[in-house]
Amino acid sequence: MKKYCVIGEKLSHTMSPQIHNEFFKIMNIEATYDVVEIAMSDIDLPKTKELLKQYDGINVTVPYKQNVMKHLDWISEEALEIGAVNTIKNVDGKLYGYNSDPYGFEKMLTYNNIEPLNKDCIVLGAGGAAKSLIYYLKKVVKNVKVVSRNKKNTFNGVECITYNELKKENGYLLVNATPVGMFPKVNDIPVKENIIKNFDCIVDIIYNPLLTKFLEIGLSLNKKCVSGFYMLVAQAMKSQSIWQDKEISIDVINQIFNKIEINRKKTLNSNIYLTGMMGSGKSVIGKRLAKMLNWEYVDLDNYISYKYKKSIPEMFEKGEQYFRECETEALLDYASKRRVIVSTGGGTITRSINRDIMKLTGIILFRDRKPKDILSTMNYSKRPLIKEGGEKAFYEIYNNRYELYKNNCDYHLNSIGIDEDLNTIMEWMKYEN
Repeated sequence: MKKYCVIGEKLSHTMSPQIHNEFFKIMNIEATYDVVEIAMSDIDLPKTKELLKQYDGINVTVPYKQNVMKHLDWISEEALEIGAVNTIKNVDGKLYGYNSDPYGFEKMLTYNNIEPLNKDCIVLGAGGAAKSLIYYLKKVVKNVKVVSRNKKNTFNGVECITYNELKKENGYLLVNATPVGMFPKVNDIPVKENIIKNFDCIVDIIYNPLLTKFLEIGLSLNKKCVSGFYMLVAQAMKSQSIWQDKEISIDVINQIFNKIEINRKKTLNSNIYLTGMMGSGKSVIGKRLAKMLNWEYVDLDNYISYKYKKSIPEMFEKGEQYFRECETEALLDYASKRRVIVSTGGGTITRSINRDIMKLTGIILFRDRKPKDILSTMNYSKRPLIKEGGEKAFYEIYNNRYELYKNNCDYHLNSIGIDEDLNTIMEWMKYEN
């Protein structure tokens, strides 16, 4: 049986075993994955090399990605240029070093439809994490700069600027490669709104918490925002590719990411967002589910009316765009909370920013109720978008939105009845082994 592990100084919160053990399960590989903590005083000693040789493959995390290099027999060009190793392969007692972070970063951008090719990018931080990102970015972007608190001319072959000089910059992609905002200091931010507003896409390689303050500000400014958990999974699968001598498909990476991310949200008691057409029963399900879980419940439309002191029809009189902007602001009010069941409006899903908010901060359940069942009990007069057009307008909206509901949910609930659906949700909400 093959043996693998992750080494680091403090690893009580590492998610590496979950990721790699899920891979072994999917691929029917008999292997173990250990967590090995090494004291700072021991990392440079010869006994560490002997420890590494006990394993077929090793992942290396902070703060040892550089220190471990002295124990290796061979290091890839990529890892040498980056100046850090996070993956080691043991071949007949010889230790080979690699760095899988550039691959993980690239796949994270691709998964989230961020395309930096020939565009301007800024990386916050001039530490070890930034080196891997720069290695990838300087090959594809038009211009990449690194921001450092200490004045230097260059960093790993790219221009280095100060945080004061950053105020004059703008571009496509802003990446946080610092630990600022990481648990437990979740209210810290690497830069403020006056900087974030100058970029289109905001990426934080931190994955704990789910939503950093950095990303929360980005969302409030209607920016495309991405957290670092997909990168963690993808770089782990690159390690497996090296160890197993075979490519790991994107389908496998996505399968592992989706399962572990949902389990993680379940464990953290992240929000539950109910989506679906108007009249699909989201409010009834939401209220009863909140009672069963002893969580807070909010009907987003009711909260919007309360927040802006206007009824929904009154808000639509100022235009749907106005209402949708208010809807996003209201959704953000609950984004940083936990243990909240949010019954969204039928059109909440239509804005990409709303989809990002829900994906980053909770679990999305789509209640799929048949149109004919909805129409049998619907009062058109209270629905601004179909008040005039009636059933025809309803079906037009339904056809336009259905794929959005289906493609942007963590669980697709084919409605049977209230009690049956609640039982199904409660069963699904259990941690999946």
